[in-house]
Amino acid sequence: MERLTSEQLKQEQQKTGALPRMRYGFLARLLFISMDLLRTQKSLSKFKMLEIIAPVPYQAWENYSLIKK
Repeated sequence: MERLTSEQLKQEQQKTGALPRMRYGFLARLLFISMDLLRTQKSLSKFKMLEIIAPVPYQAWENYSLIKK
């Protein structure tokens, strides 16, 4: 993996920002709705749910990067 200069990084960031937004799938929408419903609660169930859901994006990214190789 090559290292990019700060100018190259800025250019890549601009390219990424110019791309159209991805549409969220059913499971992502379900996640967002459940988080909206639980965000006002301060409970153990909310804490447990956050602990389960928090690593999901990182795991998905890792799996995608392994498949792409």
